[in-house]
Amino acid sequence: MSRTESDRSAALKLLSHFQRRVLPGALRRIANWKGIPRPLMRDWLDDVLQELAVDGLEHPTAILGMPERERHARWMRLAEKVIYRHRRHLAQQHPTTEKPALPDSSSLDELMVRIPPLVALNNGRANITASVRAAGIARRDLRGQLDVLATQLGWDSEQQKFWQARAVEALTGLAADLLRKQGAVRLLKQLPTPDVDRRQARLRRLTGRFPMQPSTKQVRRALRPWSRSRCSYKATPRTMLEQAVALQPDSIPAWLWLFEACCSERDPSAALRALRAVRMIHDAPLTAVVLARARILELRGTMNAAIHLLRRNAKRWPRNAEIRQVLAIATTS
Repeated sequence: MSRTESDRSAALKLLSHFQRRVLPGALRRIANWKGIPRPLMRDWLDDVLQELAVDGLEHPTAILGMPERERHARWMRLAEKVIYRHRRHLAQQHPTTEKPALPDSSSLDELMVRIPPLVALNNGRANITASVRAAGIARRDLRGQLDVLATQLGWDSEQQKFWQARAVEALTGLAADLLRKQGAVRLLKQLPTPDVDRRQARLRRLTGRFPMQPSTKQVRRALRPWSRSRCSYKATPRTMLEQAVALQPDSIPAWLWLFEACCSERDPSAALRALRAVRMIHDAPLTAVVLARARILELRGTMNAAIHLLRRNAKRWPRNAEIRQVLAIATTS
């Protein structure tokens, strides 16, 4: 065996030790810190291992001459580079949740069901009670025919899921802007100026997306105040966020902003319930959970416990800038 081959074998042996003992824990910390789903990180692991193996084969002499700490730091930088490249590529891709396609207009005539003439209200919607009386059929039968027609025109569970998610985003965004406008939240970084009017206009547009069906009753009730051009609705951000999480219980942003709304009202019990809901969701952001736990301790008057929690997590994840920033603020205030 030549000297070069011997160096390569020795470098790969050191790399094998690093992959078994150091890399798994480091990747778990990166996944928690960056909010990367575990299945996605497992998919990227092969590329990380390949990059490290190439480094060991191309630079065996340099690797063998490094102290262990420096060698491990080199391989961690390479692993983070691969993960950064994958995350950047993922961010540039189109979102997977797209508006479902509607049927081709040329085929609508073939899809139509036979429904009796409908009596219209002044706002253009159907008067179901008057319609069933005029047609002499049962309300349930007419409702069923209208539901079938809506499905044939493209309104199905996928359409409802898509537009309901947009409604949750709009409610969450409006509530967040109101909280920021009231100065009720503490921001770690600068965000665009709240635009409440734009948020309300978005909600007004969404009110026309949901047909009159039992399955849409909850979302239509939440959006009803914005169905008029001039909205005088004065609901609190907390109320809107409670509506948002009821419509989409797995929405992490809605639960986190509900947590902030509860904190602004000095209600630690409700804030704790919101935090528990966040932690039950898969891939809940680690940093947000840690900061929320510290905020609850502060609300309960145990500031020393909050600082201890921040210090412990800052030591555990020394590269987490947000936790260190909050710790610095807490210890100097």
